[in-house]
Amino acid sequence: MFLRTEDDTTKSRSAIETVPYEILTLIFECVCTWHDGDPAVFRNLLSQVSRKWRELIFHTPSLWSVLYLSPSQEPSQLMESLEMHLESSKTCLLDIHLFCYWDPEITEAIFDRITPHCERWRSLSVITPNMATFSHLQNIRSASLRTLEVSYFSSGKTYGIPPPSLCVSRFPNLSSLSLRNVGVLNSDTLPRLKRLEVWGYVTGNDIPGLYDILAGSQALEYLRFHLKPTEVLQHYIHRGQSIPVFLPALRIYDIITSEGISHDLSAMVQMISCPNLMSMTIQDYENGRAGDTLVQFTGNSYTPSTADEAVALASCRTPATPRLYVHSSDPYLAWTSLSPRPALIALELHAPVWPRHAHLVEAFSSLSSLERMVLRGLRASDALDAIGPGAVITIPNLRTLDIEFYYTRATVDRLDGARFLGLFSMPNLESLRLANLHAAEWDSIIRCCCCSDRANFRTIRSLTLVDMKDFLSSANDLSRIFPCLTDLQLVSTRSNDFLRHILYSPPNLPISSLAWPELRALAIHGDNLISKSLLYRVLEVQSGIGRPIDLTLDEGCFGNQESLDWLSTHSNLKLVAT
Repeated sequence: MFLRTEDDTTKSRSAIETVPYEILTLIFECVCTWHDGDPAVFRNLLSQVSRKWRELIFHTPSLWSVLYLSPSQEPSQLMESLEMHLESSKTCLLDIHLFCYWDPEITEAIFDRITPHCERWRSLSVITPNMATFSHLQNIRSASLRTLEVSYFSSGKTYGIPPPSLCVSRFPNLSSLSLRNVGVLNSDTLPRLKRLEVWGYVTGNDIPGLYDILAGSQALEYLRFHLKPTEVLQHYIHRGQSIPVFLPALRIYDIITSEGISHDLSAMVQMISCPNLMSMTIQDYENGRAGDTLVQFTGNSYTPSTADEAVALASCRTPATPRLYVHSSDPYLAWTSLSPRPALIALELHAPVWPRHAHLVEAFSSLSSLERMVLRGLRASDALDAIGPGAVITIPNLRTLDIEFYYTRATVDRLDGARFLGLFSMPNLESLRLANLHAAEWDSIIRCCCCSDRANFRTIRSLTLVDMKDFLSSANDLSRIFPCLTDLQLVSTRSNDFLRHILYSPPNLPISSLAWPELRALAIHGDNLISKSLLYRVLEVQSGIGRPIDLTLDEGCFGNQESLDWLSTHSNLKLVAT
C-alpha cells in the first residue's frame, strides 16, 4: 500500500484546481446528468472536494435544473430543496420529478411554487395516488414542455372510480408523452410528438382524445399501448371509422395485452397503418408485470438507435431480415395484425395455436417471399386436428425448414409428422432440420416421401437431425429421398445408422461410390459410439476420388493421436469443444 505525503496531496489538488471553470462545468454536468436518479447526491459529494468546486457548483444554474421531490424528504426539506432549485437554476429549463405520496396540502404548496415557472419546464414526471393532483395539472399551460410522464396508482378506497384524465393539448410542443392509468380528454393534435405510451385502465370516454392525438401525429416514431380492444373498437365503429390512422414515421409499435392474441386485439392493431414499421411487439401482461412476448415483427435492415429500441429488438436473431415470431398464439391473427402487411422472409412459430385451413391458406398465399420457417414445440397431431382437411398449401420460395417436434402421451403413437409435412408443398427447399423426432416418425416420413410424387425433399442439400437416439431403420433408400445432399449434420443421433446409409451404393452406381456422391460436409456431435470402420470407409471412398469430406467431430471422440492423424489425412478435420 502506498502512503501519500502531504506534499503529494497538495500537488494533486493543485493540479485539479488548474482545470478551467468551463471544463469543470462540463464535467460536473455530465456527472450529474448521466443517470436517471437524483443528482443531489453527486452535487453534495463534489461540493466537499474544495472551496472552488463548492462555489462553482452553487453558481452553475444547469447543475440545479433537475429537481427530485419524494416522501423520503421531510416536508420542510421538500420546500427548502424546491426553493433552492428554483433560485439556483436561474433561467435554465427544468426537469421536474414528483413522487406525490404525501398529504394533498404539500402537493398544493409545491404546485403553487412551480406553476409560475411552467414556461421553464422541459420535462415533468408525476407519480401520484391522489386524484386531487390532477386539478393542479389541468390549470397549467406550457409551450416549453417536451416530455410529460404521469402515472396514477389508486388505493383501495378509490376502487371503481373512473381514472383521471388530462387535456394534453395545453402542452402543444410535446415530443414524448407517457400516461399510466390516466386518460386523455378531447385533444388537439400534437404535431411534434415522437413518443407515446398509454398504459393501464382507460375508459371508452378517453378513446376520442387518443384518436385525435394519433391522427395528427405525423412525426410519431414510438407507440406503446395497453388498452382494452373492445372499448377501442366500440369507439372506432361508433365514429364510423373505416380507414386506419396513417402514421408514416412510426418505427416501433408495442402492444401490451392481458387477454392474448384475440380477433379484437388484431382488429385494434390494424387500426394503425405504419408503412415504415421496423418493429412490432405484442407482449403478455399478467399479475402486474410483463410476461412472454407473443408476437415480434422485425423489419428490414433495422438498427436500433436508442436503448428502448434495442430492448424491443433484443429477442430478434436476424434483425436484417423481415421476420415474424409467434409464441403460443394464432399466426394468422399475428400476420393480419400488421398493416400494411410486409413481405416476410422468416417465420418462427413456437407452440402456435393453429388456425383453420382456410386461414392458413390465406396467410401463406401472401407469403410468397418466405424463405425460412422455424417450428418449435410442434404437436403434429394437435396441429392437424386444429387445421382440418384441405388442399396442399404451396410455399414456393421456402429454402429452410427447421422443426422441433413435441409429443404428449396421447399423441406419441399417432405418427402424424408425415401427414403434417404433407400439408405443404416446398418445391425449392434446400435445408431441413428435424429435432426430437422419434425413429418411428422418421421412418413414417421417409415412407411417405417414397410413395409421394411431391418433391419436397428432393432439392435438399443440407440435412440436420437432432436428438434421434433410438434405432433408425435402414429399409429405405435415403439417396432417393435426398438425391442432392451435400451437407449432413447429426447431433445426439445414432450416427452409425446413417454411415451405413452413406455407404449403401444403388445398383446404377459403382461400389466405390457413396449413396450421396456429392457429400461435402459431415458433422457428428454427441455420439460416443461412432464406428471407426464405418467412418473410415466413408472417408476412404471420398478421398479416393479426390473429394475429401469436411469432417467435424467432438474433441475426445477419438482418443488416440494415431486415429486423429489418419482422419486428418483423409478428410478436412475440425474438432470442436463439447
